[in-house]
Amino acid sequence: MTPLVTAGLRLVPFTPDLLRAATEEDRSALAGLLGARVPDAWPNRDFADALPSIAADADRDPTLAGWTFFIVRRAEDGPDELVGEAGFKGPPDAGGGVEVGYGLVPAARGRGLATEAAGALVGWALGRPDVRRVLAECEPDNTASARVLARLGFRPLAPGDDGLLRFERTAAAASSGGAVAPGVAGPALGRTRSGYGD
Repeated sequence: MTPLVTAGLRLVPFTPDLLRAATEEDRSALAGLLGARVPDAWPNRDFADALPSIAADADRDPTLAGWTFFIVRRAEDGPDELVGEAGFKGPPDAGGGVEVGYGLVPAARGRGLATEAAGALVGWALGRPDVRRVLAECEPDNTASARVLARLGFRPLAPGDDGLLRFERTAAAASSGGAVAPGVAGPALGRTRSGYGD
């Protein structure tokens, strides 16, 4: 799978080598593979805990490449650097649903990067014939992430039994006009529980 490219970001799909370096917390190897600086704040604890499972899924089924996580890197205003991760919990289910998630390092928040990264993924997914809707969820106190989802045209659903806020964006809503991913220049990844918003 090729990276997704937006006006200010490049979403790089995790390869086996990138997953190995990230799972082993080998920052030097990861930086070398990416050609980008890896900040000390990445990965956050939730994503670090999820990496072994993501790597095991990728080893078990290489066809999941587009339906797992991507490294989000930025190359403007200075050196190229990793700013977070974004992706899907898995391939589309029988009803055509996928769930998107994202997280940014603290220094990258508040700049519109979560909206740009999640928007690229949502646009890519809803442009596929096997996807009818994109789901997301976030903690009730994660107002920044809820604002990102609202900007991307997600509508709220009933909260889950676990107390998480749930959201949905359908292919029909996407085709009725709302732009999902401004600036996406190429083809194209989880829970927003660990998403930090813009």
